[in-house]
Amino acid sequence: MPVIATDPFAPSYLASILSAAEDFEVVTPSDADELRKVSRQLIVKAGYAVAVVRRDGTTVTLPDLGVTMAWNIRAKQVKATGTTAAAVIVALY
Repeated sequence: MPVIATDPFAPSYLASILSAAEDFEVVTPSDADELRKVSRQLIVKAGYAVAVVRRDGTTVTLPDLGVTMAWNIRAKQVKATGTTAAAVIVALY
């Protein structure tokens, strides 16, 4: 019989910016397309620069962040221009 996951937090879980991510997607940087939602965090592989558009529309290029981890970056777009081609990026929502 297969094992089925249970969620003991589901009955009382309140989603907020501080709660665990509920969804994610691997991001393909694009100068035209925005993410499907503003990210809660971005996982960026160490050794790569990433250019993001913030919620207010300003573009920021983050140099090599040094460590692969989930960064608290609220972005609506990951730009191809300014992002290292081989960067591995995951958006958490």
